[in-house]
This record gives sequence, structure tokens and C-alpha cells, in this order.
Amino acid sequence: HVTNAHGYDIIFTSDAAGTQKLNHQIEFYNATTGRFIAWVQVGTVSHTTDTVIYLFYGNSSITTSQENRTGVWDSHYVGVWHFPNGATLSASDSTSNANNGTTISGATAASGVIDGGASFNGASYISENATTNTNVSSLTVSVWMKAAQATQTSFATLFDRRGGTGHNNWILDTGAQGNKYQFCIANNAGGGPGNGQYCVGSGTLDTTWHYLVGTYNGSTQSLYLDGNRIASTPLSVSLGTGSYPLIWGSSDGTSAFFNGLLDEARFSNIARSSDRI
Repeated sequence: HVTNAHGYDIIFTSDAAGTQKLNHQIEFYNATTGRFIAWVQVGTVSHTTDTVIYLFYGNSSITTSQENRTGVWDSHYVGVWHFPNGATLSASDSTSNANNGTTISGATAASGVIDGGASFNGASYISENATTNTNVSSLTVSVWMKAAQATQTSFATLFDRRGGTGHNNWILDTGAQGNKYQFCIANNAGGGPGNGQYCVGSGTLDTTWHYLVGTYNGSTQSLYLDGNRIASTPLSVSLGTGSYPLIWGSSDGTSAFFNGLLDEARFSNIARSSDRI
């Protein structure tokens, strides 16, 4: 049985002998019930062959964490936010970049799609301090979301990096009418779609959990819903630079508020493949 109250004696390996330890991060462990949630970095995942890993536990001599929290996430991750716990909201970044959500304004802890999540009431948000390492030329941004109602305020923000001149560098949102899934990027030239801001959107917003992903590889802008690409368009644009904050639940802390739940937000500085998504 697990011998440490924090689950520290639980490790993962790629071999049955337990010698090739894999990086892992514990998101949740309950010593009373044994419920355990962890993120594990594996070498490969195949679409034809199972990837076998091994879980070891019960070493009573282990009294400190065996995790490599930042090692779980490859070097292309700009940030990973689990919004864990469900009782006390945290917007800490799990990568070594430390792009932590330091301002939590009105958002509260709630049950998420994986462990805890963040609840937004239509007038709340979470903001990260502006950092230059969020400047990218390609990207993948994603979040699990559950809307409280099928029609949000016109243009409700899920996940956003706000660019200069008052315009978003990129944004996952609910579209101009607040009733669909949308991904926009901008080169900060100003104006709406087609005049410095370019959007792809599709689907009909509902009140169940969905996995929303936006990608840009320098020539194509795409939007995925639950692993399926639902919108895509050719695009060649230079993303804006400058130190601007990442924001969840609002475009700027004063408008475009979201009403619902968010969980497992991620931001990469490359366009992840469709297979990966």
C-alpha cells in the first residue's frame, strides 16, 4: 500500500524493474480514499500499439516528493495551468517559466474536468503578469471549458493574450454573438476581423465540457473542438510583440467576461499536430 500521506512514494517508470523513472507531477492525492491524479511524461504514444508504463509504491523510506513537476512539460510549453484542488483556487504555472496567474479577481475554485477548475461569474477574471516569453511566431493554445449558459455576453473571453493598441494578440472566445467557439489572432494593426484581427469560428455553444484548441503555424490558423478540427483558413501574419498579460475569463479585466468553468489551460510556442491534439 501507499506509505506516505502525500503519495510521495508513488513513482512511474518505463520498465518493469522500476529503474527508468518517468517525470511526473501529482495534481491530487487523498490518503483516506486513495484517489490519485498525476501527469506523467512518456517517450512516445502510438496509434497502433499500447504504451506501457509502470506504477510503483510502498517504499516506506521515501519521505520527500519524487516528482519532477516542470520536467513533465516539454520545452515548447510556455505555460500549463491545472487550476487544481477544487477548494482553493490556484493559477500557478506548472512549467519552469513561472507564468503564474497572480491576480484572481472574483474567480473561485470549483470542480473541473480533471480535479479542480476555475469558476467565472460573468464579472471575474484571472490575470498573469506580463512576460516577454509569451512572444511567439507559432502557437497552440487550449482550454477545457463549460459555459453556464448557451449564449454568453457578446464576445466572452476564455483565454487571451492581450496585445498592444488595445487589441488581442490571440484569443479563444465565444464569437461576436456569444454563441459559438472561436479563435482569433492579431498583428496589432487595429480594427476588427480582416483588418489586423483574423478569426475562425464554428459550432454552437452549449453547457457541457468541451476541449477547445487554437493553432497557428505561420501559414494556417485552425480551431479544434474535442479533438476535431472544425475551422481552418490560410493565413500569413506576424504576431504582435511586447510584454502583455495572459488573461482568463475576460479580454482585459473590464470587458468580454465569461460565465462558466475553465480547466487545464495550456500555451505552446509551436503548432501542435492534429494527432497530438
